[in-house]
Amino acid sequence: MDGTCICFLSTFLGKTHGNQISRTQGYWHPNFSHGYVVNSVHDYPERISLKSAGRFAVLTNRKWTWHCLEQNITSGIIQGACYMLAAFVDIAGRVQGLAEVLASLKIDYEGSNTTHYVNIGNDYTCFKVYVSKDEWEDLQGSSLISNKPSHVVLYIEGPPAGIDLLIEYVKVTKSTHHVLDGFPDPSVAENIISNPLFDAGLAYWSARGCQMELGDSTISDTILPLYGRFFVKSTRSKLKSSGIQPDVIGRLWRKIPYQLTAVMQISGSGGKVIYADVRATLRIKTMDGSLQHVPIAKSVSS
Repeated sequence: MDGTCICFLSTFLGKTHGNQISRTQGYWHPNFSHGYVVNSVHDYPERISLKSAGRFAVLTNRKWTWHCLEQNITSGIIQGACYMLAAFVDIAGRVQGLAEVLASLKIDYEGSNTTHYVNIGNDYTCFKVYVSKDEWEDLQGSSLISNKPSHVVLYIEGPPAGIDLLIEYVKVTKSTHHVLDGFPDPSVAENIISNPLFDAGLAYWSARGCQMELGDSTISDTILPLYGRFFVKSTRSKLKSSGIQPDVIGRLWRKIPYQLTAVMQISGSGGKVIYADVRATLRIKTMDGSLQHVPIAKSVSS
């Protein structure tokens, strides 16, 4: 996790007053809940794991899953950078089984009136952790800020109402890599997508509810691909589900994780569209003949 640290929980711990977290204080704030800091697990009334090494934040009186601990991290965010998150979390209270804890970003973009809420990782395969009472867990993830934001807030949230959220450690670091850590450069890594850089034209690709055109950056310099020389344009889309698709039949295996990375941008609509959601979905035909559409990624593109 090389790079510049922009968010660290110890700064919040040093900005409490009488061990209470106040919205008038700097750095961290409780969102629609009550927050305070304890010096050790022995100072917390609930029985919890002794894995915690020191002070931690307690978020209590939570009425909804999105009642969270938040920090404005706008000043540390730059366009085109990848940010890595690491946190150490636990839960307490009337807990039955496991509860979800996740990290989210609230992002406002310049020139857009729409606020975007993005789970770190992405909206569908978000970086989250399932926590049981009396067990501290690591929460880790990454997010690529592809467009220029005007306002970014980090949330740590997730457990059901009435459950306390305990947070010992949060760290957000700007990666030194342009591409997400763990997401390989498609030009050199093993890839289940045939013709990923369109060097063979439109071979192995087809259009679904749209028209597909091959572009060449050496002929027109208005679009410069991050990798390779060629790119594909999807035009005249009829539905949100319209787009281009490769055939990966016979190249996917059960119980094996796959990572996806793609580089894209949008244009058209007379310049009226500034940002739009771009999604990646798997269309799966099961053994009984039924079809499933499984969303695997989502990004805001400009």
